Amino acid sequence: MAKILIVDDLPLNLDFLEEQLKLLGHNVEKAIDGNQALEQIESWQPDLVLLDYNMPEKNGVEVLEILRKDETFASLPVIMITAKRDHEDRLAGIEAGADDYIPKPFHMD
Repeated sequence: MAKILIVDDLPLNLDFLEEQLKLLGHNVEKAIDGNQALEQIESWQPDLVLLDYNMPEKNGVEVLEILRKDETFASLPVIMITAKRDHEDRLAGIEAGADDYIPKPFHMD
């Protein structure tokens, strides 16, 4: 199964996603901010990143911009999961390199 890094500053969101993804058989790691996410991406090399938009330190767009400039992680699949629903926010995420953008709340289906 896939190695998935979940990045969110809210422990409740991290725990929910971790539980659901582990039930599906995936290996899961968690990060609580953008800096920690970048460190874990470098060391753990996940297959997929589920990335929150709003976080302390570096937000999701800033993390994406850093990843996409690095040849090693330029093609790493990243899905933004966020409560931001404005068209401009979605566009910013996609322009920064997100592969998809899922608004909260969402269903695991």
